[in-house]
Amino acid sequence: MEEKPCVFCAIASKSTKSYIVYEDDFIIGVLDINPASKGHTLLIPKKHYNSLYEMPQQEYMYLLSIARAVGYALMLSLSPSGVDILYTKELSKGNYNPHALLHIIPRFEEDKVAYVWEPVKFDDLTLSDTAASIRGVIESIKNEGANGGSLAENKKLQKQVEPKESAVKEEPTVDKSEVKEVSRKPVVF
Repeated sequence: MEEKPCVFCAIASKSTKSYIVYEDDFIIGVLDINPASKGHTLLIPKKHYNSLYEMPQQEYMYLLSIARAVGYALMLSLSPSGVDILYTKELSKGNYNPHALLHIIPRFEEDKVAYVWEPVKFDDLTLSDTAASIRGVIESIKNEGANGGSLAENKKLQKQVEPKESAVKEEPTVDKSEVKEVSRKPVVF
């Protein structure tokens, strides 16, 4: 089966019509054709990355600095009450982008933008175990850079400190066959 060409790569190469608000050698910023609000901008790396986690650290930091600048330009040009910067890559509730990008969304009092979730309560033990699990993986990633550890070792360490099942509400499961393994080497702490 032939893989579909990436629509965001087509936008970046200008082979697809778009309304450009920012461009340099590495990034293009275009108005979203399905905007959440007036001025909703997609900030797209010109080089294809499946996710932000695959981007080299310097490129990721550059993307964030441009997102901040574009957000400021949106504040000055459109006078919104605020600006949200959103990353929605991973497979969740049918939302999947085949290319790393950031949404920069101006917020207005009358907009219909809503990030709605039903809060889930966790007990102290679950919160403590979850924090320990995340800290353990962060330390493993830090040590990987210093000691040359592998992603497999990181996952092994994560399993050792995974939180115990005590959540009040069970999270939805994701079909793992739909999720691609991502190299996490560029992630730096």
